[in-house]
Amino acid sequence: MRSLYNISSMGSNTMISNDNSPSVTVVVINYNGGQHVLKCIQSLLQTDYGNYKVVVLDNASRDYSTENIRKKFPNIELVNLNTNVGYAGGANLAISLFQDDYIVILNNDIYVDSNWLHELIKTAESNPKAIMIGPRVLHSSDRTTSFAGAYITYPIIGSGIIGINEKHPNYRGIVKSSYAAGAALLLRRNEALSIGNFDSDYFLYWEEIDFAWRAWICGYQVLMNLDACVYHDGGKSTTKTLTSRRMSYLSHRNRIATYNKYLSNQLLLIGLLGEIVNGSLILMRSLFGSIDAHNMLQGYFQAILWVFKNLKLLYSKRLHMERRCKYWGQLPPNTRITKVHLFDVSRYIHE
Repeated sequence: MRSLYNISSMGSNTMISNDNSPSVTVVVINYNGGQHVLKCIQSLLQTDYGNYKVVVLDNASRDYSTENIRKKFPNIELVNLNTNVGYAGGANLAISLFQDDYIVILNNDIYVDSNWLHELIKTAESNPKAIMIGPRVLHSSDRTTSFAGAYITYPIIGSGIIGINEKHPNYRGIVKSSYAAGAALLLRRNEALSIGNFDSDYFLYWEEIDFAWRAWICGYQVLMNLDACVYHDGGKSTTKTLTSRRMSYLSHRNRIATYNKYLSNQLLLIGLLGEIVNGSLILMRSLFGSIDAHNMLQGYFQAILWVFKNLKLLYSKRLHMERRCKYWGQLPPNTRITKVHLFDVSRYIHE
């Protein structure tokens, strides 16, 4: 059987400190990153932290990413996959391959401040129940904040996840969040393994939300350190490689799959009603001539079809999570209830 991956350029890019700081592997998940991934690596190598290494996990890129990385950074460890396993599959492979105390997962269009990792590790070491910790994410173009925490809306049009998109430049300190942005997050490795890692079936979208939701209802925390700053160049790789139909399909499919895993029967039914309302709104936009909405509608129906074809798989995952998670059936902290109140769900929000 052909191996899923091969590892090359196993150079010595780990910097060892004398302060016994926890070991960290920073994994950049790359797909057709072009010049962005080179800029990402360059910024990571300026990180002011003693005990870390940088690894690039390449999802079978079709551009010259890997060749350029080998030329410019010959000591960087490069994991070449023979097929694109998506964000979730790549993150899981990183967790299984590298035995460090912490694993950081980054998009290939992220650039970092020099003290970003020190801040994240400081938060992790001070909060042993924090299994996922995210930095503040800023737009690389104008340095305004694009992500400083998040909440989930439920149930109508709840379906959607809304990141806190604030312009204020002076966010500071540690805050709780429903999830950390998948573009940049730190994981406590052993605890991540204990709750089952990311769901590799998701491929892309909602995988970090699914993981964070599971973390909360298994008794862990998700925190944001707003003093740790990274800069995002606008999701360049994703927008180049995914159509709006594909993005709609993945986001709707994975959202329904997440609801199915963690919500009680009553909450799940209401969440699915929210999905129907969401689909109806897309249909209305499509009928009024929106080409983008038409493509999104196709993705929506494709997701619904996938759900019906995979009911057995979904049910088995639901049972597995019900047995595993201490607070199964509850919504994550920071859940915001929409204006249509079918019944009081506030008592189902886990704190």
